[in-house]
Amino acid sequence: MCFVLSEGGPRGKVAFYTLGCKVNRYDTEAMAELFRRAGWEIVDFRDMADVYVVNTCTVTARSEAQSRQAVRQARRRNPAGLVVVCGCYPQVQGEEALSATGADVVLGTRGRGKIVSLVERALRGEKPLVEVAPGPAMSTRPAPVTPEAATAPEQYEEVPVVGQGRTRAILKVQEGCNMRCTYCIVPAARGHARSRDPGAALEEARRLVAAGFREIVLTGIQLGAYGRDLGIPDGLAWLVEKMAAIGGLWRLRLSSIEPVDLTDALVGTMASQRVVCPHLHLPLQSGSDRVLAAMGRPYSAGDYLRLVERAREKMPGMALSTDVMVGFPGETDEDFAATLQVVEKAGFMRLHVFPYSPRPGTAAARLPDGVPEKVKEERARVLRELGMRLGRAFAEQMVGQVVEVLAEREQDGQVSGLTRNYVRVRFPGGPELEGCLVEVRVIGADPDGARGELTGVLAAPEDE
Repeated sequence: MCFVLSEGGPRGKVAFYTLGCKVNRYDTEAMAELFRRAGWEIVDFRDMADVYVVNTCTVTARSEAQSRQAVRQARRRNPAGLVVVCGCYPQVQGEEALSATGADVVLGTRGRGKIVSLVERALRGEKPLVEVAPGPAMSTRPAPVTPEAATAPEQYEEVPVVGQGRTRAILKVQEGCNMRCTYCIVPAARGHARSRDPGAALEEARRLVAAGFREIVLTGIQLGAYGRDLGIPDGLAWLVEKMAAIGGLWRLRLSSIEPVDLTDALVGTMASQRVVCPHLHLPLQSGSDRVLAAMGRPYSAGDYLRLVERAREKMPGMALSTDVMVGFPGETDEDFAATLQVVEKAGFMRLHVFPYSPRPGTAAARLPDGVPEKVKEERARVLRELGMRLGRAFAEQMVGQVVEVLAEREQDGQVSGLTRNYVRVRFPGGPELEGCLVEVRVIGADPDGARGELTGVLAAPEDE
């Protein structure tokens, strides 16, 4: 590859491909911002670029395969281009990720601030470059429950994002996980739980609002653990209250919260702050107490349902979504029936269903009694169908109501946006409504949301 880095001029074109969770999406935006500041042009991954960055996921074997597929797509698009593989896959798999992808630069989940310098070194001929800082070893110890025990041996890596021109922004405030679920490789990829400095988090939130974002989604690997390592009691509740007071912010939404982290203080803060959206993503994983214990999940199905009941008492109309795994080693028909029962009782509005996939290096990978793939597929199908029915039932309860929608985009005369409780509503309208806070009367329910008609505009972006 012949590529000359000019002094002070445009550096070239870089494209990004992101797999996995909201945290990965944030990390991609952070790396893209570093390239922008260095004079690079950000282009679509489907376009011709000088550099392709694939931000990987290693939660399942499928996500690793998709990461490798994205690398192959980049190579076909520009055989002379430079490919970077970063994130959880190389952090966990190391040299295997390098040999499997043939990447020019390999970067783990730490030291993302180096990515531009690594790329520019590689463009000058230093490749392959592998920068995967070692993280803490995996263990099967239970999650620490005190601030002292949860203190992280490493600091949160500060790589801020400044976005423009969109309605919703993801704001990462926490990294790593102190849970030790037997099926999960994430602690090996992301390390121990550590929190972002509150001042830095609040400052970035203000910058995002100033840049035009009206909804912020707080995210982290174990978001509910925020503040423990900093000695802040009920840290996430405290941070939510501070962010809710930022002028110009219309909505504050939380991403996934572990059941063990859903404190009364957090629920109370969510209920008392109008800016905070009444929606919880609370991973269940299984409705069988026996399977939950084998997974290392520190709660029972009854504990989970009681948490949901208390949250709904404080937030009537709250929407609840979840993750459920099927086919965990040893899961019987009776265990699966228990999961179906709990899912029905909880009344989820959305399910994310995952067939179990063994991850090398986890305790569950060594368990006997693997469930046949066909059985996993059938259980996943049944559970997804139940999820669709529950989602439609939740949306049908809204028919006839006037709801607040943050309009995101228009296409072919239809505007799409989310209600405060995370239901997607589509209604007739034009592009002038994009970014506006509107009122919509719900007139029908669909498997993936609701249909409505515009009744009024509450606020426009330029009103702030």
